[in-house]
Order: sequence, then structure tokens, then C-alpha cells
Amino acid sequence: MVGEPELIVLPDRLDFSVQVGCSETRTIEAANTGDVSLSFTPELSGSTAFSVSPADHLELAPGERETIYVTCAPIAAGELEAELEIEDTIVPLRARSRSNPKRSPTSFINHHARKPTSYTSSTARPDRALAYSEWSQLLPGANGSAASSGLAAMRAVASST
Repeated sequence: MVGEPELIVLPDRLDFSVQVGCSETRTIEAANTGDVSLSFTPELSGSTAFSVSPADHLELAPGERETIYVTCAPIAAGELEAELEIEDTIVPLRARSRSNPKRSPTSFINHHARKPTSYTSSTARPDRALAYSEWSQLLPGANGSAASSGLAAMRAVASST
């Protein structure tokens, strides 16, 4: 009499809560509790925000188990769904992705597009202030090689203070 493989997959579903631009990884254990080897390839369908590793063909001997890593890395906020099929077992994957104001493209642009701080006469230090002509040397394209003229201007100011 030939035995049969018996696959146990735990947990039977995965739920994620991930910010856009971040990722979260959870694990699934697949175990062969039968008395014959079992081979399968994890199949992922649904949202492309989910990925699985290892994604190639797996072989489980009797009594052996394998950890399967499922990662959710959303690129937009919302509800995400997918299914992971392991042999004849379907594991539902659900995620709620929320926007991440610290990593959103608009917040990055807004943060880096701020105007530089301006100094008033009461906060500026005249001994370290650059004249307009000195600042123009630091700007690209002002006098041929901006790097060398800028470096010269900075050294001149540094040595005069």
C-alpha cells in the first residue's frame, strides 16, 4: 500500500496593514505530515503589491516543512487582495495600505522646495556675510568653472573671518 502526502498550511490567511512606500513580510508554514514526498510551486494571483519567496518549485519529504515569505509593498493607498495557492490550499492575502505623508512624492517635493531662510539685519553677521558679487561666483555658469571659482570664493571668505 502506497502512502499519500498530506499538506498542512498555517496560517490559513494573512492580513497586512502597510504604509505606501514601505513593506511588510509575513510567513506561512507548509508542512508535509504524510508519508510520501510532496512537490509544489507557490502560485500568487491578484494584486501585484504581494510577492512570495521562494517562488520556485519546492519539495517536501515526509515530516519536512518549509517557511514561505509573503511580502506586501503597496505603491498606492487602498484595499489590496490576492491569493496564494499552495498545492490545493488557497491562502487569502488582504492588505490595507495607507498613505505615508513622510514618503509621498508631494511631501518630498514640498519639503525640498522650501525657500532658504532669509536673514534680517538683526540676525545676519556682517563679518561672515557674502556680498552679492561673491555669491554670484558660487552660482553655476557665473564665471566659467563654477566649482573652482566657488571654492576660491569660499576660501577667501573663510580666511577673512
